Amino acid sequence: MSTLRRILFSAAFLALLAFFAAPAAAQTTVSLPAFDGKCINSATNANLNDNRFRAYWNTSYYDGFVKFDLSSIPDTATILSMDLTAYHEAGFSNPFNDPEVRVYRTAGDSWSRGATDNHPGLNEVLTPTHTGFPAADLVPVVFNLDVAAVAWSGDLADDVLSLVLHNEAGTVGRYSYVYFYSSDSSPAPPVLDVTYVDGGLSLSMTGNCPGPVKIDVNGATPGGSTVIAATLNGPGAFTVPAGNPCAGTVLGINAPIFRFQKFIADASGNVTVTVNIPQQLCRRLSVQAIDLRTCGTSNVVNF
Repeated sequence: MSTLRRILFSAAFLALLAFFAAPAAAQTTVSLPAFDGKCINSATNANLNDNRFRAYWNTSYYDGFVKFDLSSIPDTATILSMDLTAYHEAGFSNPFNDPEVRVYRTAGDSWSRGATDNHPGLNEVLTPTHTGFPAADLVPVVFNLDVAAVAWSGDLADDVLSLVLHNEAGTVGRYSYVYFYSSDSSPAPPVLDVTYVDGGLSLSMTGNCPGPVKIDVNGATPGGSTVIAATLNGPGAFTVPAGNPCAGTVLGINAPIFRFQKFIADASGNVTVTVNIPQQLCRRLSVQAIDLRTCGTSNVVNF
């Protein structure tokens, strides 16, 4: 391998994808019942420690909070989708006066049922506005969460995610509400369905440019195939198009214009390759690894 160009293949990105002769991503889906829940008033911090998951507004908001235990999901996972299913509680004339509900994330996980807690506040909005709720008991309502709206690493690291129901009808002063069951095991706690792939790859490059540079990839699938992609177009966000292997995977580089040959990870999940990088490519490369078994991606190295 005398130069980088001898081991890189100049091509459009579709040619790179054609080289990815790999099975679809090994996805895992887990169903997580809420393990805690309560309602807190956003204006007065009054707490309602019952088994109701409200989205309520009269003269102020009572927002419904639920917590989920994420410890079964690897900290290195890439979240592909999240669906929150809540079960309607009949009665109290709800849904009343056309509630408009959105789901938010909150960074405040310290609240708990039975305690007196301040309202943690609303972080990222995760859904469009939902209307037209059922009146019958235990009818499931599914909220599809926008996983691209959040960097989930913090929630995966501390193993707890708090979600909030908020009634947007309050923005126009319309008294309205809808109730769901909260986290008690009976009759039906909210459930979070999470689909993910474990992309625990890491990539490093050591050496002098121009000259021999060692590329190390760790955390790949043992015995599985790994491709190292490179571009002169810089870091970015390129989504692998539908119909291709690893479709939907978001790369941290702009469309690759080079690829290394495919490598097989050793029994420890490591790949090591040494290449000679010519002067004309120094300080211009952005490099990333892709595990073809899981479609997990590594960090991006600019070299």
